[in-house]
This record gives sequence, structure tokens and C-alpha cells, in this order.
Amino acid sequence: TEYMRAEPADPKDTDIDARSDIYRLGVVLFCFLKESRPYDISQAMDLALASAIRDMEVPRPSTRLTTLAASEAVVEHRQTSISELRRELRGDLDWIVLKALEKERSRRYETASEFAVDLERALRDEPVMARPPSKGYRLQKFVRRHRVGVALSGAAVVALVVFGATMAIQAERIGQERDRAERETLKALAVQTFLSEVLMSADPISGLGPEATVIEALDWIVGEYEGRFSEDPEVDAAVRYAAGNVFNRLGRSSDAEKHLQQAYETRVELLGAEHPDVAEVLYELAEVQVSRAAFDSAVVLLEAVLKIRERALESDHPRIAFTLLRLGWSNLNLGDLDAAEPQLTRALEIFRAQPEETVSLSEPLILLGEFYRQRGELERAEQFVRDALDVRRRFYPPQHTKIGESLNSLAMILDDRGEKEEAAETYRRAIAIQEAVYGRDADIVGSTLSNLGLVLTDLGKAKEGEAVHRRALSITEAALGVDNVSAAIQRNNLARHLCTFGKAEEGVRHSNAAVRIGDDVFDEGFFVTGVFRSTQGFCLGGVGRFARAEEVFLEAVSILETALGPDSSHAVTARRRLAQMYDDSGKPDLAAEIRSR
Repeated sequence: TEYMRAEPADPKDTDIDARSDIYRLGVVLFCFLKESRPYDISQAMDLALASAIRDMEVPRPSTRLTTLAASEAVVEHRQTSISELRRELRGDLDWIVLKALEKERSRRYETASEFAVDLERALRDEPVMARPPSKGYRLQKFVRRHRVGVALSGAAVVALVVFGATMAIQAERIGQERDRAERETLKALAVQTFLSEVLMSADPISGLGPEATVIEALDWIVGEYEGRFSEDPEVDAAVRYAAGNVFNRLGRSSDAEKHLQQAYETRVELLGAEHPDVAEVLYELAEVQVSRAAFDSAVVLLEAVLKIRERALESDHPRIAFTLLRLGWSNLNLGDLDAAEPQLTRALEIFRAQPEETVSLSEPLILLGEFYRQRGELERAEQFVRDALDVRRRFYPPQHTKIGESLNSLAMILDDRGEKEEAAETYRRAIAIQEAVYGRDADIVGSTLSNLGLVLTDLGKAKEGEAVHRRALSITEAALGVDNVSAAIQRNNLARHLCTFGKAEEGVRHSNAAVRIGDDVFDEGFFVTGVFRSTQGFCLGGVGRFARAEEVFLEAVSILETALGPDSSHAVTARRRLAQMYDDSGKPDLAAEIRSR
């Protein structure tokens, strides 16, 4: 009786055809989608049953699926948007079922084959015959009643048998979609609970107490979760993925790598190496390598991510653009401008092709500004950065950290263009924003302070510049450790300032430390090791150690010319310093030879 068609029972009505049984098939499909009947008729008995079916409105079968898709974590995990996910799990399927369950028989599918074709179209993302009913029709059906017979015709029986196999296949696929949504929700809830417990660790009764740091909380909660999902590896991988992300953003790259590597291995085993969820973990593993300045390793991982995403997504999907951005950034840091240019340009094209402008458009603009700055095309670089700043100002408030980042990029270009005073003022504006957002002792503040210190060095402001450089180094070492790459860069910059203003003995110590860290972290021949050696040679010359300075300078020139080209600004600076050292050591002929190159 629960599969009874909507037409009222009337023994005089003999106008029965396959459309009456389309209704029954609609009930079957509804049950597969929602795991319940279209109507609550538990209280309807005998002759009242038909009236109950006629009078009740059919709910949309996607009600439960909509609830499952509500979590933003699910949306992000599936590399899609909220609208795309909802369209995937309802939309056409809703209207197909509602068309089959129409109270007015003339508005149903004419045949079982039409029903099957529409299901196939929905699964292939093709237009379907089912359409939402008009407002006028909904009002009309509310006040009208229809009288037709209720007998099962032989032709309908045949149609039902033929259609059964097709229905079973479609229902299985639909059920798989529902199950997948449920799995994604379970994973999202586990991750949400995990992160909530990190925040709740300040509970003075059951947690660590109000003085607990985020790192302490994360360590504690990870320990509590260890083994909790051992019987559900998919959920365990989701929690480890979340933990790895947080560890990496807190500067704990080794812990991040451990959890992400376990998540990667689990997902490869469960999903296969080419699954988009595997690409998500690889992307975060690449971020770990970026945090260590191991850009060559990051490039290898990101290229694998790009291949997976290009196979799984449309060519203009934003996730492909973000992968290209990170690849371009890594190659910029490697000094591989030839590789970076097409990656950044394609990312820009993808963001510009989106239906609506988003703030993400600013990302390739900023990086292309850095690309052209490194190539020495400063006017073009400035235009890209100012365009990025314009985009960000349309989306962000004036004190947003992304505005500060843009100002920092602009100041670097102004510095290179020789507009030192404007560059210094622009750096100060960036620092004010960063301090307001992150606090005075954040590592990002240290990095921008160091950039400001370089400008002050060039402006001849010895006392102010030294104070800025020392504060930058102090912040960075406290935040990231004394052997961190950023700390090495700060030491190099402080050494340059000290050796410029007659404090070469101390400068040599700082430059030696920078070279040591650089050699430990970077591959042989990486351009940053050449930059550090250039400063080291400058300081060694300042204390009269000319023979050793010559050796170091020649190493620096070789590294920089090989890595960046002979016309790069770093190579030119190293040769200029070497020539000056030859002049200071009484070798003007060698100085002239170097200057002639």
C-alpha cells in the first residue's frame, strides 16, 4: 500500500497506463535517496490511505543530503564550492523524483524509458526533462482533485520489470553518492572536534589550564587522539592532515611532516595515488618544504599535485591556479625565472577568467611583481604590485595583513628603483599593520624590519639602521630559532650594515654565521649562499683579510653568475665589492679587469 499511486481508487476508471506505475518507481527512487517513504502514512488506514497520499506534499528527497553538505569543512575537503556540492547531491535528482511522484498523471514521465533516460542525463550532468513546476500549477494542484482508476495494467507490469534493472544500477550509484557524503561529514566532524579540543585545552578543570600555549595544547590533544581512529583509517588520515596543517603553521615542520606523511600513506592505500585527496596532502607536504626553504623539494611535490589536479579538475579551476602560484613562488626562490613565468602567467589568466573577481586575483599580481623585480624590469614590477594593492583594497579593510604584505612588496621595488625615502616610509606603513595584526614580536615583523634596515643602511642612517637590524634579528631568533634561514638572512643584513659603518670585526662574526647556516640548509650553488658569501667577503676586506676575502668573493661571483646570470643585481654587487677590495689591497689592475666585465 505504501507504493500506491496517487490516483484515487475508482473501479469505474479504466484509463490506466504506464504513467500510473511511473509513480511507484518514483517512490522506489525516493527511498533509495532518503532511506524513508515520501509520506508519513503510519496513521492512515484503509480508504483514508488514498486520500492521505493525494493530500500530502512530497518532500524533496535531498533534504537529508543538504544537511550532510552543510559543513564548510566538507566543501573544502572535496575541493569544490558549497553551490557545486549541493548541485551534485540534489538539483536534477530532486526534480526527477518529484516529476515521477506528480499527483497529476499527465505531468509525469510518459514511459519508464523516459524516466531512465532522465536519470542517466542527471548522472552525466546533462539537461534533464524534469523541470520545477510553475507557481500557477502549484496553486492549481492545491485546490483540485483528480479521479482516475486504480488497476495495474499488463503493459505497466512489463515496463516495471524492464525498468527494474536500470533502476537498481541508478539507485546503487545514487546510494554511493549518499554514502560518500556521509563519510565526508564524519571526517569533517572528527576534524572539527579535534580542533575544538585544542581550543578547549585552556579549561582549568579538564584541560591544561588558561596559561597553556597553542603548541602545548596541540601536543596534548594529538597525544589524546593517538590511536582513537585506528579502526577507521580514513577518519584518522583526516585528523592527521588537520594536525599537520596546524603544526606547520606554528613552525613545527618535523611534527607536521610526520602527521602529513602518515595521512599521505593512508590515503594512497585507500584511494590510490591519483586521488584529489592525496593531492591535498602532497600540497601540505610541499608547504612543509617551503617553510624549510627547501624549494627544490617543494617543486617536485607541487608538480605531482598539479598533475593530479589537472586530471581531476577543469582547466580553469581555482585550485589549479593556486598550485601554479605556489610552484611559481618556489621557482622564484630558486632563481628559476624561466620556469616561474609561465606558471604565474597561467595562474593570473585562470583568476581573470572566473565569473566574478575575487581577492585571489591579487596573488599572481603580487608574485609577477616579484618576478619582474628579479628580472630588473622595475617599472613593470611596480605596476603589477600596485594593481594587486588596488584589488586588496577593494576587498580588505585598510589594516588587513594583506595590505601590509602589498606595501612590503611595493617598498622593495621602490628601494630597487633608488627611491629610498619613499621605500622607508612604505616599509614603516607595512610594519605598523603587521604589528597591529600579529604583535610586535612576530617573525613577519622581523622580516619587514630587516628590509627597512637595508634601506636605512643605504640612506647612511648608521644609528637608526643598526637599531632596526638588531631588533629584527632578535625577533626572528626568538620566534624561529638561531639556526633558521630567516635568522641567517637577518645576520647577513646586520653584517652588511656593521661593515658599512666601521664595525667590521663584529660584522665578520655575523656573516660567518650566515654562511654556515646557509651551507647547512641550501643545496650547493643556491644563489642565497652566493649572497651570503658576497657580504662575508665585504666584511673580510673591512678587517684587512684580503687573501681570504678574494677567495670568498670569487666563490660568490661564480655562484651568483651561474644561478642568476651575470647581469643580475646580486652578481653585479659582488663584482663591484670585489673590485673595491682589489683597490683597497693595492691591486688596481685586477680591479679594472673586474669592472670591465
